[in-house]
Amino acid sequence: MLRVWPGVLAFSIIASLSVLAQAGRIDVSGEWELVIQTQHGEMTSTIKFIQQGQSLRVSMAEPRGGDTTGEGTIQGGDIQWAIVRNTAQGSLKVVYSGTVEGATMIGQAQIGDHASAPWKAEKR
Repeated sequence: MLRVWPGVLAFSIIASLSVLAQAGRIDVSGEWELVIQTQHGEMTSTIKFIQQGQSLRVSMAEPRGGDTTGEGTIQGGDIQWAIVRNTAQGSLKVVYSGTVEGATMIGQAQIGDHASAPWKAEKR
């Protein structure tokens, strides 16, 4: 009987940790409204996330119509994704980094090599 208890105890601990890990997992799947403060003023965009584990697929509405897609990651409350926008001056990579808390995100966007801008998003 004493040999059974260590195994049962170990199983119980592992099961409890698994439940806690799932309870603390953040899921950003769905539509968000993103507002970024650029040198040209405030810009609002709709962003859609599809989350699979820590991987993200992202679709963002272009300011002039259409969608831009990208990929990213989420680890704990930290989120990052990148897209490439086609502009009159050519392709421009934008990397968004930030934190998620409930139905709100905040962070910084690195716009190419020359500028950065703060952003915030709320889940719809």
